[in-house]
Amino acid sequence: QACVGARLEFNGWSAKDYMLMPAAAYNGYRFEVRKMSYPPQLFDNNDLRIDSPTLITDVPRLNISSGASGIQQLTGDLATPAVGFYAKEAGMGFWLLTEQSTSLGDSGIAFEENSERSRAWVELTAPGMRRDYKYSMCNTLEECSDRGADFKEGDSAEIRFRVYFFKCSKIQQLFDYFTIIRKDMTGAVELRHMLPFSTAHEIIERKYNSQNWKNELGYYSVSLFDEIIYDWQVGWVGGMIATYPLLLDGNDLSRKRALRNFDFLFSGGQSPSGFLHGCSYKGKWYGDCFKDPAKPWHLIRKSSDALYQIIKQLMLMDKLEACQASSIHAKTEWLEGTRRLADAFVNIWRRYGQFGQFINTSSGDIIIGGSTSGGIAPAGLALAWQYFGDDAY
Repeated sequence: QACVGARLEFNGWSAKDYMLMPAAAYNGYRFEVRKMSYPPQLFDNNDLRIDSPTLITDVPRLNISSGASGIQQLTGDLATPAVGFYAKEAGMGFWLLTEQSTSLGDSGIAFEENSERSRAWVELTAPGMRRDYKYSMCNTLEECSDRGADFKEGDSAEIRFRVYFFKCSKIQQLFDYFTIIRKDMTGAVELRHMLPFSTAHEIIERKYNSQNWKNELGYYSVSLFDEIIYDWQVGWVGGMIATYPLLLDGNDLSRKRALRNFDFLFSGGQSPSGFLHGCSYKGKWYGDCFKDPAKPWHLIRKSSDALYQIIKQLMLMDKLEACQASSIHAKTEWLEGTRRLADAFVNIWRRYGQFGQFINTSSGDIIIGGSTSGGIAPAGLALAWQYFGDDAY
């Protein structure tokens, strides 16, 4: 078992420099870690803070403390097989691009730094061989079974890569430069037309109507499992997201059923604060606390998704009615409920200057803050301003 490779060494490195591996590490993921299984949720009272710092699960990362520090990945683990960094003091940026594989399979791509954080290395290997451990969901200590190649006399392997050095005065320029060069090793990507979108829509629509529809209560379940979090969720998955394509391009049955989801949601799915309950199961509403769904915890992402998608659908109803393509129109209780939801986002922003991650649905208080969980909420509020004409949004 062996591998061959290229190793680039950088002097003048600093722990303050920004390292990036596309879709695999941002700022080296040099953050505090909480080791927990999926789905990860904070419960320690010390972590239940409005001003919570960035906390991550046990993922490949650079060490926030002293000691060994490095990230080992395979090229297939990255959105683009590349690694880059912004060296602040030098005012320089760096990128390395490579191909995903060689004749030996996927390559290895790693970034390491010394214990003093004064030097760093970028390493490419063929084939990819992670040492000792590999990453699995929320666990960097999964036993690794990577194997090297058994080279014979005369064998060879070729690794093609390209390096870029450029002036860089801020982190954003590192990302901007990447958008320019990211296809340099692959050339233009040719689209392959395999399954028409219309056919894909028909397959999913048929599946939803035959398997996911709960006729007694009037909603599409998010899955076929008979558990709380798998029955109805207002956002994140399914819920008021799945109804949009069914309303937009579904058949008559799908449209009627999509509208029944609105009746279902706004006949009990909204909390006193204006935010929506995260889950429902057999007609009873639940929160998003994974240990105890009866607690009034709410993942703000769900109401954020719902606000955005609901108003898109209200706009669609108006458009369909205006062109006389349908007799669909929004009910008063749907409009009032949507305004209450938009108001809840305005209220929480005015109180905290953020949307948080988990909130108390009864009071509207943030339980855990410091998160981009509600990242789609500004888009929802922008649509609310367009639709209702309220400058507060």
